[in-house]
Amino acid sequence: MKERREKGSGSITKINNNKYQARLKYKGHNYNAYFDSEKEASKQLIIVKNQIDLGQYFKPCTVKLGDYLSEWLSLYALESVKQSTYMSYTGYINGHIIPNIGGIPLATLTTDQLQTFFVKKKKGGRLDGKAGGLSDKTLRNIFNMLHLALEQAVESKKIMYNPINAVKLKAHVTPEMRVLSVDEQNALMSHVKASDRIESFGILFTLLTGIRFGELLGLKWSDFDFNNKTFKIRRTLNRLQKVDTENNASNKTEIVLSTPKSIQSNRKVPVFNSLWIDLLEYKSKQELLFGELGITSQGFFISNYLGSPMEQRTYTDLYKKLYSISGITDATFHTLRHTFATRALEAGMDVNVLASILGHADPSVTLKVYAHALPDHKKESMDKMECYYNAE
Repeated sequence: MKERREKGSGSITKINNNKYQARLKYKGHNYNAYFDSEKEASKQLIIVKNQIDLGQYFKPCTVKLGDYLSEWLSLYALESVKQSTYMSYTGYINGHIIPNIGGIPLATLTTDQLQTFFVKKKKGGRLDGKAGGLSDKTLRNIFNMLHLALEQAVESKKIMYNPINAVKLKAHVTPEMRVLSVDEQNALMSHVKASDRIESFGILFTLLTGIRFGELLGLKWSDFDFNNKTFKIRRTLNRLQKVDTENNASNKTEIVLSTPKSIQSNRKVPVFNSLWIDLLEYKSKQELLFGELGITSQGFFISNYLGSPMEQRTYTDLYKKLYSISGITDATFHTLRHTFATRALEAGMDVNVLASILGHADPSVTLKVYAHALPDHKKESMDKMECYYNAE
């Protein structure tokens, strides 16, 4: 049944499936869309009419959200983000968005629909009835991806505004990081030094320089400055899913050498003297071993016994074995980086210097992540001010 409206203001018709069809013929434009309520349809007709009067109206896109995001992946994301990020986006879109809200037309996507999606994903439910709650961090990652994609839709004039701008998410609270105690650290270092696997030196090296796992495995001897006892982070190594431009993803994987996490991650790191001496000894052992095995090295700091770069899974197995016999539990490889940063702050290292060594874009990130290590350091620093109070 049609609602009677003022001439030139369009018409609203209730159709069989409890949807409302809004139509408007005005100044050469034909508008036709469907809504869940008469109120929503009426409101949209007013908006469209005003847009036409102001010369700001364009015909809404009829593509569905899931189809648009798949197109955005191959047309825009593939050209602008790292392969690891691209594969994460693919997982978010295919695993969460398309099964839940992918069928909603892009042009009618609302803030309320997006907010409902995030609320239900947070609670552990899916809009299709299946289980699968997501962490605050993952929800924030999906939010950021959708924001990028929908901003592109605005710029491409597929939609008038970005509906995700008004979505509210719970602020992500960075959990306190697992850090090895001094006793745990000493035990692990002792077992690393006693290991018959020479490549275990990389565990010690990470613990005392704070580099990321992928950076360690991507490090080459050519990155070292043997005159100044420094090394540069220029690449990172990961095994990732291959990109299939037809289907956005692939079941096959490949080793990928890519640029570091951020611009700031391209950095020079100094090595203190005693660690440098051990590093040179490790280099000699590696060269001797490869010579005995008749291996042509590809120049990686951490290599397998074919001279090729070592994969994360293989090196993780070695790490797990060593931390297990050291009596350590619940410690990922990333724990070594957190331990380095904590020990550095406890030793009084300037936060700005530490941020540079870790490759953080901003010292505030370092302070936020490693705030647990600062209370004692702050007290010791404050105690030093006492000399000025007692000065005569």
